[in-house]
Amino acid sequence: MNGDRPVSHDRKFFFGSDLTNRRKSAVGFVAFLSISVVTLAGRWLLASSAEARKIKPDAAPPVSVRVVEVCDEVVASGIRYSAVVKELHKAELSFRVGGTVNFLQQVEGPGGLRPIHEGDTLKNGEVIARLDPADFGRDRDAAAARLATAQAKLVEAGADAELAQIEFRRAEQLIARVAISKSDLDAARNKLHATAAARRASESEVASAQVELEKADANLDYTVLKMQFKEGTIASRFIERDERIAAGQKAFLVVDVSSVVIAFMVPDTLVGRLEIGQPMVVTCDALPGRQFACVIHKVAATADALTR
Repeated sequence: MNGDRPVSHDRKFFFGSDLTNRRKSAVGFVAFLSISVVTLAGRWLLASSAEARKIKPDAAPPVSVRVVEVCDEVVASGIRYSAVVKELHKAELSFRVGGTVNFLQQVEGPGGLRPIHEGDTLKNGEVIARLDPADFGRDRDAAAARLATAQAKLVEAGADAELAQIEFRRAEQLIARVAISKSDLDAARNKLHATAAARRASESEVASAQVELEKADANLDYTVLKMQFKEGTIASRFIERDERIAAGQKAFLVVDVSSVVIAFMVPDTLVGRLEIGQPMVVTCDALPGRQFACVIHKVAATADALTR
């Protein structure tokens, strides 16, 4: 033993163990720090690489700008309804007499002249179709002959009546002078009355013959079918050339589309706000961008039976 204080083996072991723990902690911290740095650096490199490879969108195109002058504008709002377009007028045409169709109006087509059919338009007074006028022409000639005969009879009856009037006056003068008998005067009076009656009968016969002639002329006119509208369009044709048809048989359906009617339904809460003559604006999908001015000309008195 020396003079130094002996060191305990337990204390030496304690200090040695403590030093080892500190070293281990330092080494662990350094290792953790190194791993963290490497991890962060790796993530940063990966992010940079992904950003570099990322497809960048093209630059947005420049926005077009239109410069307009500021002005006042009327902005109107309203209620819109779907409507149905109808023709202003529609009529079914037929002949008032029967006969054989011998003419249909000819119009210019792709291959030349052709008979009129659906879609063709005619002006007022243009002939649409015609029946064979031969039979009606003969009837007219016969009626004219009967009228001429009746007129001739009327002239003869008139002459007889005038002669009877003269003879009766002469008889009156002679009876005053007792130059004739009373029976002669009676005979002259009877003749005067008879000739007057014959004259009236002839006048009636002439009037009847005149009516027959007018009827024959009308029937002859009825063999021609003309357009009645200012400008009518053929919607349907029901007859053919050389076809035998009866009086009143439907021949054509024509419509007047020079103006049109716009029909639409509204709820009962709105109908009270509509007035005759009220202006409205109509647009059509077939004519985009166009507006048509119109006015209300009729409001139905009853509701629709189905929709109310």
